[in-house]
Amino acid sequence: MKEDMKLVGKAQKGDKESFAALYSKYKREIFLFYCSRINSREDALDITSECFIKVMKSLHTFKFNSSFRTWLYVIARNLLVDFYKSRKKEISLSQEDLEKFPETETHKNFSSRNSDLLRDVLDKLPENYRTILELRYLMNLKFSECAESMQVTENYAKVLHSRALKKANNYKSVILRSQSK
Repeated sequence: MKEDMKLVGKAQKGDKESFAALYSKYKREIFLFYCSRINSREDALDITSECFIKVMKSLHTFKFNSSFRTWLYVIARNLLVDFYKSRKKEISLSQEDLEKFPETETHKNFSSRNSDLLRDVLDKLPENYRTILELRYLMNLKFSECAESMQVTENYAKVLHSRALKKANNYKSVILRSQSK
């Protein structure tokens, strides 16, 4: 995190290598974030590029009040909302697309069946519940970072998290019962 802040400071002063280092560090993570929400690899690549262009153009507005990663996710999430609005359709990642991308540490812990179950449950959750769980578990953000990314208080992020887990467990039970029939 301290390294990010140094790189941001240098990048704000025009150091292109510092911005390139930030880009290299986060491009895969942001791309996988979009891949988990968008059904097209090409769209995920496009929006990832758009995200970093926006970051580059807005870097002068970064105030060092939060981590760079949290600020980056606010931009990424806002672009995703814009993407949804422009497409006006629900987007999800298919199993075929999942197999095209390298697994993250989190995904390695799930078998294929559990991964399908996880995706089914996440797809059924309301947007804010799905977002808090993805930020917390797929992106490994702290509650304070989740709150900042979602532009809510930390306490409200914890409430959303608790409600999302309860709803996810209910959906999981329903899905498992329907699969066993």
